[in-house]
Amino acid sequence: GEQRKLISLSQTLQEFLGFFHNGQISGKGGVAGTNYGAITGCTVLGLTQETSGNLYIGGIVGSNSGTIADCIVQGEAQGNGRYFGGVAGANNSQGKIEDCRVLAAVVATDVYAGGIAGSNNGRIAECEVAAPVESDKSDVGGIVGYNMMGTITDCVVTGDVSGTYRVGGVAGWSINGAITGCTVSGKVTGSGNLVGGVVGNNEEGGTVTNCSVTGDVTSIGEKIGGVAGANSKGIISACSATGTVSGSSNIGGVVGANINGDVLACYATGAVAGDGNVGGVLGYNTERGTLAACYYTGKSVIGSSAGAVLGKGDSYTVVSGCYWSGSVKGVGSGSGEAIKVEDSWDAILE
Repeated sequence: GEQRKLISLSQTLQEFLGFFHNGQISGKGGVAGTNYGAITGCTVLGLTQETSGNLYIGGIVGSNSGTIADCIVQGEAQGNGRYFGGVAGANNSQGKIEDCRVLAAVVATDVYAGGIAGSNNGRIAECEVAAPVESDKSDVGGIVGYNMMGTITDCVVTGDVSGTYRVGGVAGWSINGAITGCTVSGKVTGSGNLVGGVVGNNEEGGTVTNCSVTGDVTSIGEKIGGVAGANSKGIISACSATGTVSGSSNIGGVVGANINGDVLACYATGAVAGDGNVGGVLGYNTERGTLAACYYTGKSVIGSSAGAVLGKGDSYTVVSGCYWSGSVKGVGSGSGEAIKVEDSWDAILE
């Protein structure tokens, strides 16, 4: 059968600093400060990093520019520094993390915390996080805290994710990154703005495609969404959310606020509630954002300026090819008559 070396770590960062370059560890396990080689088939039994003020702390490596594959992190991973991840503190532009599983609760006390990596500029694929990811700071994600031009593909998050603001089931904050084919079934909870079932804040050309969320998304802040808290100049497409979504204002079953972005071919079915600008699909749309080919089939959208498809939009908003069912009207009353609703319909009335 498969042989794995089990490594138990309960020590300060300085004690496991190392440098691994152009070599290969296979089926033996290992921890390095920086990896430029290949680390495969490792099992790590927990990580405790107690000293503060450090960067790039991970269960397998601190900083990854090589390949980490088929590794498991068990027990509990605790970190007291920026860029903390269950597998890697930072996955750099040449880094690949594939087929890894984190079964350890990831508990961070600083920004940029993720179940797999604190930050990602490279590729993360087919990884699973089956334990909670927690931080009392911002930029927290079930897979990564901060995704900068990185790709995250076919990952699964079943553990709960919690933080303050910019909290997401997959990524807390994604700038010009690509998140594709991911599923989230754990709860996503924030205590501030920008909280989403997949991504808290998706910006500047970032894409979220073919992702699904079944867990609830909750915060007391603004811009809360079943898939994305906010989408700014990005694209959210072919995504679904079936859990409940709640927050204060700009609350959407799919996206809380869409700022000059595209929300396409998405749907939501869960209850959505907030104080204002609440939509079954999209809470608030502005700066020529696009809402098209989406639908809402839930029965509860509660809040001022509430609509089954859109809560509120500016004068440039166009709702195209969308439909909804239930007693909630399609577009919230606060939007005024400037919004154009084209080729959209209430499914019950047809």
